[in-house]
Amino acid sequence: MLLLLGIFVADAHGQIIDTTRKINAWKLMHNYTRFEDTEIDTSLADVHREFNPLLRTGVAYENLGILGHAARNLYLFDRPRNSRFVFGETLYDYLATPDRTTFYNTKTPFTEIVYSNQLGVEWNEETVRFLHTQNMDPFSNIGIDFELLSAKELYTNEESRVSKFTLFGSRARNKYSAFGTVHFNRFNNRQNGGLADVQSFLDNTLEDKWLYPVVLPNAASGYTRMQLFYTQKFTISEKEYFTDTLGVTTDSGRNVSFNHQLNAERNSRFYEDVVPGTLP
Repeated sequence: MLLLLGIFVADAHGQIIDTTRKINAWKLMHNYTRFEDTEIDTSLADVHREFNPLLRTGVAYENLGILGHAARNLYLFDRPRNSRFVFGETLYDYLATPDRTTFYNTKTPFTEIVYSNQLGVEWNEETVRFLHTQNMDPFSNIGIDFELLSAKELYTNEESRVSKFTLFGSRARNKYSAFGTVHFNRFNNRQNGGLADVQSFLDNTLEDKWLYPVVLPNAASGYTRMQLFYTQKFTISEKEYFTDTLGVTTDSGRNVSFNHQLNAERNSRFYEDVVPGTLP
């Protein structure tokens, strides 16, 4: 469990809720000390990100070739640093986390349902996502975000199933803001350890991919991560900005705020295998 308490002095613009908009959307930035506007794209422009959640956090990955299995960002500086659970690092970019959560302020309830599927291929990868959020009062919001990833095998014993659930809430008014999330991530993956006879694959001796023997025909692994996060901030003073008739903007004062954070998480991972000729 991590508890942070501090005074922050920053040179950034004040955070203002635009009450004229039907929906405001934010993400927590700068070590969760500020909430900043983020774009909402429900068009097909970002459909690749809905199908593959890895592309929401990076542009290039090396992976095992199937959704929900181990992946590593090719951009070194975007890889997880100071991880508290080293056994979950290869799945980190799939996780629902506070820094990837979008918070809302809506005049009317907002719901988004996304489904994707691959057709006309030998394997199958599906994603389902459900998001609902609504205001409890003009300054308080609550919502849920559920996502399910599923992939059937192309080679023997490589299916995957990923469930992610997020409950989030926020309140932002005047100089006070508070954001909280509850996350549940669960991975159930089959592990085949790769092809047992690589040469036969290179020679293309078998017609169907699932006929190639694998190293681990019965192995499986799982990963569960639960997280509770809460941050609140009280702004003591903010900069004032002035724009003259020539369009030149100047400022005076400083941004000073009081911030408190609470983070608790629980991680567990297992691996199991049944070796032929032995007891399970």
